[in-house]
Amino acid sequence: TQRVTRNDLARAMPPSPLIPPWPQPGAVRAEGVLAASAGGEAMELHAQRALYWPGGRTLFVADLHLGKGATFRAAGVALPRGATANDLARLDVLLERTRAATLCVLGDFLHAAAGRVEALDRAVTAWRATHESLDVVLVRGNHDLHAGDPPLSWRVRVVAEPHALPPFL
Repeated sequence: TQRVTRNDLARAMPPSPLIPPWPQPGAVRAEGVLAASAGGEAMELHAQRALYWPGGRTLFVADLHLGKGATFRAAGVALPRGATANDLARLDVLLERTRAATLCVLGDFLHAAAGRVEALDRAVTAWRATHESLDVVLVRGNHDLHAGDPPLSWRVRVVAEPHALPPFL
């Protein structure tokens, strides 16, 4: 079996007119961050499951599923606590690293209505207090339709898909 590397693929593919030569796609910008581009815009792919668009100062994440553990525990499935704290800490690291002005959650912010417990509300409210100026946008996903929109106190702007975001759509 012959092993094909990313460099082999890059040499075999002709340059795309859609992807400018800057930043070099696949170039490592920092540990856990790869340079990319989309629609002529520079992007950063973060190992912490996020995409950062420097031109729009926007951090994109998907499928947070906040309250998932509480939902399963309410159904009698034993799951450890702490998933929400871990998710919010991951967002803290990404926001600190990127200095994003907007956090765009691409669907499934909440897991289910049963997961909307007091502990989740306290955690997200406290997290939002540390990110007062952050614009949080939720593009509704399938779980959000059943879980309902986040409480107004969380200051999350909710939009339906497709969400037009120039220059992409």
